[in-house]
Amino acid sequence: MTPRIILIFWILFLCPFVGFPQTKPLDSLSDAAAKAAKKGDFDEADRLYNQYVALFRQQELLKDYRYSEILSYLARRAMQTGKTDQAISLQKEVIEVKRTAPDCNFTQWASAISDLASIYSTKGDYTHAIETGQTALNMLGQKLGKRNNTYNIALANLAAYYAARGSQGDYEKAVSLGETAVNNLKKGTPEYASTLNALVVYYSLIGDRDKARKVSEKAKMEAQKRL
Repeated sequence: MTPRIILIFWILFLCPFVGFPQTKPLDSLSDAAAKAAKKGDFDEADRLYNQYVALFRQQELLKDYRYSEILSYLARRAMQTGKTDQAISLQKEVIEVKRTAPDCNFTQWASAISDLASIYSTKGDYTHAIETGQTALNMLGQKLGKRNNTYNIALANLAAYYAARGSQGDYEKAVSLGETAVNNLKKGTPEYASTLNALVVYYSLIGDRDKARKVSEKAKMEAQKRL
């Protein structure tokens, strides 16, 4: 056996052990975390998903859709437990992964930005929520068109951020955005019903009781259809 053949033999022998990251432990962690979350054991799911992220980063693996979804889960959990700064940090990483990962697309990237706006809103930082929500909306409109349901859900969310901030002209802006969203959202969906109810509030905020009453009646009819 020549030296060259011996070298090739050792390369082929060693590759499975030292040449490539071992993904089996990651798969096991992910599966166990998903099972824990399904059972409602969220503390255990959090622990396992955090282990997944730590091991993933330690191995310096190529960030992909699956990794971004685990980060998204942890961001939501952080938000639910009042750790909004941590949620924002995690969601920003989600956005970067969605932007660059080969198996993520433009719409997923835009939706991740929209989710960040929601976290800002939960924190009470409505100015950042509006700025971030508008960025996501522009991206979704560019890709999906302004009559798309996903676009109009983001539009309805943006209306809510304006109404929550309540600066001069914000209530009128909320009405305008809410009206557009209601006209384009798919009827019979929870998002449509929710936006109708929100629009009642927006009309009340600007003192238009007549429109508030009319939309309230429409919202009641929509609710009856869903029973």
